[in-house]
Parts: sequence; structure tokens; C-alpha cells
Amino acid sequence: MDHLQKLKKKLLDKHKFELPGGWQVKYSKRSKEGARPDPYYYSPDHDKNNLSSPLRSIPNVEQYLGLYVNQAVDTVEDLFKKYDTTKCQTELGEGNFSVIYILTNPRYPEIKIGHSTGTVGRIKTFNSGSPEDFRIYKTFKSPFPIIKNKTKTSSQKTITLEKIFHARYDHVRVPSGREFFNVDPDVVIDEFETDIEYLTKCQEHTPELVDSYLNLMLDIAKSKSMLDANNA
Repeated sequence: MDHLQKLKKKLLDKHKFELPGGWQVKYSKRSKEGARPDPYYYSPDHDKNNLSSPLRSIPNVEQYLGLYVNQAVDTVEDLFKKYDTTKCQTELGEGNFSVIYILTNPRYPEIKIGHSTGTVGRIKTFNSGSPEDFRIYKTFKSPFPIIKNKTKTSSQKTITLEKIFHARYDHVRVPSGREFFNVDPDVVIDEFETDIEYLTKCQEHTPELVDSYLNLMLDIAKSKSMLDANNA
């Protein structure tokens, strides 16, 4: 099933909405060999010569079509106003390693990118304030050991890694500057997998170079975000 068929089925199953004719999907190839191409959705009103459509995911299309139903909490911004979501960090697991995680919610077009110590588990703090539950879309084990004192905390290297991923998608971050980004999670995963795979090898064989490489990655992530913002 291609992305256009998947979009039509999703809208019909979820919203009983039949997508009108004239919609198209174009793809942007990724630099990583074998990586899935990025889908871009174009409505009949969009310029199909623009290779960077703002509709980069099905939630983006749902939002564009006005298919989100107004509820007590309409956006992730409203959710943060009502709940202290920092508590979620301690509920995401208690293990001997850190993870970078991606959370999604069918209610919101944005995804959450964060880190936690341990295997991602309960996310009740988010779900208690949201009309629909957040779901764990993907987790990545950090290459860097946690710090064990009275409590288990992520290393500064893991925190920097999280900053890199945030910087990469800063141009689609929610206005409050929190850890939510309006981007297709599959697009994010392709980049994350490459970065973490390389950092794991670096940590194993040349740990003395990790800090320098992380700083370089952060600069590159910022530059990529600026380029994407200018080309949107």
C-alpha cells in the first residue's frame, strides 16, 4: 500500500472522510543507502513544484483538513498548561541505561522526542491529561552509560544527544519550545538510527573523540534545521 492509499484508508477508517481527487504524494530521497524516502503530501491547492510541502505526515493532513475534533485539550500546548509533564520523565522506566524515545498521539500532529533512564514504560502523566493516549512509537538505546548515584540519571553525553535531535527539528518545534515537533516520526527514525549507530561505534572504539563528534553533530543539526526552514 503506497502512502496515498494509506492516507485515504486512514481518513476513511478514522473520520469517515473520503479524500477528494487531486491529492498527490511526492518523495524526497534520503542520503542513507536503503533508507525510506520522505513522503510529502500535496493537496489540489498546493504548488506541486515546491519539493518541500508543509504536509509531511498524515496528522499534518488531518490538521490541514480540519478533522481534529475540538475537545477540552486541543493542542500539546494546552496539555502542558494543565499538567506538569516533567513528572513523565521518572515514569518512563527505571533501568541501567538511557533511551531516546519518540511518543505519538493520534490527537495531536506533533511527536515528542525525549530521553529517560531505562526502558520506556508507563506514561500515565501524559495520558491522564490527554483525550487520547500517547503511544511509544520508537526507542533508541543510548550508547552512553548512565550515572549511578542516589538516583539514576542520564549522562551529559546522552543529554547532548537529545539536544542534537531537538536542534535538528527546531524549525518545526511547538511555539513554547518544549519537546514536541511537527514532523513525521518515520523521517526522524531514519536520521536517529544512523547517528546512534555511528556514536555506538565511536563510544566503543574511540571514546576520546565522542565529545568532539557530538559538538560537530550539534552544529550540523542546527544548520540542517535552518536550511529546512528556509526551503519550506
